[in-house]
Amino acid sequence: MCCSPIGMLVGCVMSAAAILNVLICELISFLFYGMAAFAYRTAKSFQEDGDQTIDNGWSMIAHSFLMIFYYSFAMVDALILVVISVFTTEILAAITWIVTILFFVGDVDKADQWHQYIRRTCHHIRWAFRSPCQDPARSHFCSTKNQSDKNEEHELETVEAQLVISDTSTSAPRAIDDIYEVGLEDVVVK
Repeated sequence: MCCSPIGMLVGCVMSAAAILNVLICELISFLFYGMAAFAYRTAKSFQEDGDQTIDNGWSMIAHSFLMIFYYSFAMVDALILVVISVFTTEILAAITWIVTILFFVGDVDKADQWHQYIRRTCHHIRWAFRSPCQDPARSHFCSTKNQSDKNEEHELETVEAQLVISDTSTSAPRAIDDIYEVGLEDVVVK
């Protein structure tokens, strides 16, 4: 099947529009994240030596207001990500898919390629903006894990173990060949 110049032009224009949309959304979102991070770090400075209690009444009020500002700015940051950036990228990718099928005369493979190109490129842009931000971490509010769960990293280690059961009727121990999954809290080393 021949390559339609109109289909290529539509794909390029829609890709550029989606990429520009994501860049603008992420720059605006990064400003809100900057304000949220400033409020978060300032609020945490009221806590002495990592202590979770604040003794002074005025410090407690200031800490509370700063944390309200933090959560407000973080919510706007997350809404820009979920509602504007992702939603408009998906809409532009779907429009590109439909229009590309029309101009490439039913070539679904070309439409799929443009659709995935737009989604993948925009995802990488969002990842590049959000991955270096760790204190406080940028997240959306739909996450099921809380902040303390994110900070704990568990490394899995595979070890070979043999479960031996002594049978009183035989003199030799008997090994069990089944594989069991256990957590580190279940393992006792003597």
